[in-house]
Amino acid sequence: MRKQRNACAQGIIDRLKFIEKGRVSGMLESLKVAKPIVFQHLKHIANYDDVKVYQNINSFYKLFSENAKLQTAMETLDLISYLDNLQSVNQSIEEKYGERREDFSKREKGATLKTVVIIEHAVQYLFKQIEVAAIINQALDYKPLIDEVNQEIALTKAKLKTRTSYYKKKADKVVDNVEVVGDKSGDSSEPIQSVSRMYPMNAEMENEDNFGEVDKKRTVAVSTKQTLLPDISTEV
Repeated sequence: MRKQRNACAQGIIDRLKFIEKGRVSGMLESLKVAKPIVFQHLKHIANYDDVKVYQNINSFYKLFSENAKLQTAMETLDLISYLDNLQSVNQSIEEKYGERREDFSKREKGATLKTVVIIEHAVQYLFKQIEVAAIINQALDYKPLIDEVNQEIALTKAKLKTRTSYYKKKADKVVDNVEVVGDKSGDSSEPIQSVSRMYPMNAEMENEDNFGEVDKKRTVAVSTKQTLLPDISTEV
C-alpha cells in the first residue's frame, strides 16, 4: 500500500511535468497554480517516513478543500481521479495503522517473554532427546539429523541478524520506506547471543549397563554448556 501511495503521488508529479514540457494548450495557467503546491507537498515523499508522508498528504488535501482556485486548476489539469486515488490509499493505510494499534493494545502483556521461555525449553528438550537417542541406538547414524538441526540453527541466526540490522538502521533513520531483504515481521529485536550448535558424538559407550551412569559430556553435544541455549533477549 505504501508503494501504491508513492505511485499515485508520482503519477500526479509526472502529469504536471508532461503538461509543462509539452506546453499543453489551455493548461499552462492552471499549471502555474497547481505545480508549486503539489511539488511542495508530494514531491519526493517516497524518501520520507510514514508520519511525514501522511502529514504532507493530509496538509495538501486540507489546502485543496479550502482553495477554490486550486480545485479549478486541478480539474482543468484532469487530475481529480489521481487525487481521489491518492486520498483513498492514504486513508486505507491510516486505517491499517489504527487496526494494528488496537491489536497491540489487546495483546497480553509479557506474552513475548513467555513465548521465548517456551521455545527455549523446547529446543533444550530436543537437544537432550537427540543426545539420549544417540546413546540408546548406537547402531544408528545420527549425523544427518544433527547436520539438519545445525542448518536450521544457522538459517535462524541469519534471519535474526538481518532483522537486528534492519531495526538498528531504522532507529538510526538510515532506513525510510526502503525494502530490506530479509525478515520484516514487524517485531523489533535486539542482538541475541549465538544459538549453540550440536556436534556428533566422538565417544562410544563401553557398556550399555552403565547407561544410568554415563557422563553427559559423552553425548551428541560436546558438552552440556554447548547444548544449552543462551539467554535470549525478551525483545526478540
